[in-house]
Amino acid sequence: MTRFRKFLPSMGALLVGAAILAAPAQAQATFQIRVSTDGGANFGAAVSDNQIGQDFNPATGIITINVGGLLVTATTTGGTSQPLSTLTLNVSSTGVGTVASSTGLVVQASMDFLQTAPPPQTLTSRFTDSTQPLLQTGFPTSRTWIDQSNTLFGTTGGGIKLDTGNLSPSSATNVYSFSGSTPYSITTQIVTGPYDANTELSLNTTDRIVVPVPAGLVLVLTGIPALGLGTWFRRRRKVTA
Repeated sequence: MTRFRKFLPSMGALLVGAAILAAPAQAQATFQIRVSTDGGANFGAAVSDNQIGQDFNPATGIITINVGGLLVTATTTGGTSQPLSTLTLNVSSTGVGTVASSTGLVVQASMDFLQTAPPPQTLTSRFTDSTQPLLQTGFPTSRTWIDQSNTLFGTTGGGIKLDTGNLSPSSATNVYSFSGSTPYSITTQIVTGPYDANTELSLNTTDRIVVPVPAGLVLVLTGIPALGLGTWFRRRRKVTA
């Protein structure tokens, strides 16, 4: 019994060490946003996180740009995290009206080197619209791509693992399953549609990618009962003594 008690701390350390070793090495992800003011025919230069003179938000993981009186913000968390990745894209007016657009805006946020695995991964996409007054019929729309070729703004080609298709606010929350090997990229798009100078845009898409409990965490959780058993033995011996 004494030998077993002495072995328990070492066993716990080994389990934690195994969990750390089982976790994938984190890669350097790139996070960018870009905008088209002609309905998607042409995109301006992409803006990277913390790009001097372009990104108005100094916080890491948040990009904010101004496009013709519109605030466009993209936020990401957990891009190199195994259990969870989140990408949020928001398009909103500044509250003083916007410049009229006959074609509307196409806004895309993208991040590569996602490590959320193992498959099957689950993507939950939520699209909300609080625009006043309402836009033309058929707008706005949201769309998300998971690109196995790990390409920023990857939306075409054989590398695609998932394409949600165009989503409307009436189908606010959608859940998809895909099987992707790391690393891969995600691109989220919002199309505003035509609007005038009195339109107060407020559009938001949040994409969350989750997976089952990682194998490393299972090892740690498996070791917890053994450590607890050791504590119980020590307490029992004291009571007996």
